[in-house]
Amino acid sequence: MKRLQIVGLCLAALALPAPGFAQQKARPDPADSKISVPPVIYVSPLQQYRPLGDEQVTPWQASNELVEKIGGWRVYAREAQEPEPAPSQPGRPSLQPAPPAKPPAAGGHSGHKMN
Repeated sequence: MKRLQIVGLCLAALALPAPGFAQQKARPDPADSKISVPPVIYVSPLQQYRPLGDEQVTPWQASNELVEKIGGWRVYAREAQEPEPAPSQPGRPSLQPAPPAKPPAAGGHSGHKMN
């Protein structure tokens, strides 16, 4: 009984005209030069672009004087070789590199089974 009702509903739905197809207009001939078309409006993708503010750059003479006052390039080279100090303020993140990840489990493929 139910199967017969479902088939009946499907046939009734197919008999109704689809609203989209019934109201479809015929397309104009694209080769006809007399057809009016809407104007094309170009919107640049850069229209919403907002440039970053200019960064304040120290004059090179002042930068050179500061480096000389600190002790020159050798001080910077020495600092690069030293490990980072621990943070002095609580709650401040450490700048130390993260510890290396632990090696994969024995057996290869990080313990995944191979079939």
